Amino acid sequence: MALRTFDLALLCWIYEQVEGQTTMIVDAAPWCGEMGKGEDVLRLALERLEAEHCIDRDDSMAELECSMTLTGLDTVSEAMKRRTDAPARSNFTRTALVRWLYRYYLKGQTPVTTELFCQTRSAFYAGTPLRPGEVERAARYLMDKGLIVALDEFGPPLRNPELTSRGIDCAEKGLTVSEFLAADDRSAGPTFHVHMTDAQGVIIGTQTGFTQNNTAGLDVAQLTHFAGLARQSLPALALGVEAEAAAADQAEALHAEATSGAPDRSRLRRLVDSLLASLAPAAGTALGQVVLEAGHQAVAALQ
Repeated sequence: MALRTFDLALLCWIYEQVEGQTTMIVDAAPWCGEMGKGEDVLRLALERLEAEHCIDRDDSMAELECSMTLTGLDTVSEAMKRRTDAPARSNFTRTALVRWLYRYYLKGQTPVTTELFCQTRSAFYAGTPLRPGEVERAARYLMDKGLIVALDEFGPPLRNPELTSRGIDCAEKGLTVSEFLAADDRSAGPTFHVHMTDAQGVIIGTQTGFTQNNTAGLDVAQLTHFAGLARQSLPALALGVEAEAAAADQAEALHAEATSGAPDRSRLRRLVDSLLASLAPAAGTALGQVVLEAGHQAVAALQ
């Protein structure tokens, strides 16, 4: 089970309270007030941290009390190193902005300003909130690359930002901004990428702009599209905290398997079926129908 945004933010907060010690017990309840979240979110985050052995809880503690473990200390230490990785931090911020705007696109809406992004759970990197200045730099970069446009380009903050068709493509392909732009660069000139399983008697001559990825006839594009669309649509589907967390994990697993070097068809089918089952309660909404249709297309790609 991978740690989610708020899980890591909570773990870093616990680390600060116990000053890096494993012997101190801390009451995590005040974290709710600082983050503006309810205790149901806190309880689930504590459960996931305990399952990952990042914190300890026993019968002698109150419900929301815990202590750090050595694994938790290592996790926070790694997060602190990630915070200083400027390229990774920038790519994360740009990608998070694109996916945030894509959720507005799916609802036919436009956010008032980019400032609203800073108030979402997406605006956290390595357990700490992104700074408004770096969010604005990311937005400017996306404008320069033609992924977003804005009503007022002379902010900050940018007013009424929205995705261009290129930005929508980036979101729907489930790629990071860096991956999407790199793919654009490769398609601009001669490329030749072939991954074929059980291919016999295949002869390919000189090609220009040719990309082929084939795992025994498997169209992974449909699978990654479904995983990315599901993951980005979850906040708007109102599935509930637990169901949303489960669906997010399934979408991540599906994307990871589909983009691995040798995806397993039977495992992909199980992951698609599980994710479809998790998303089924949203079938009564327009957005839910769009996401589920993408899932059915993913199933067809596996036939």
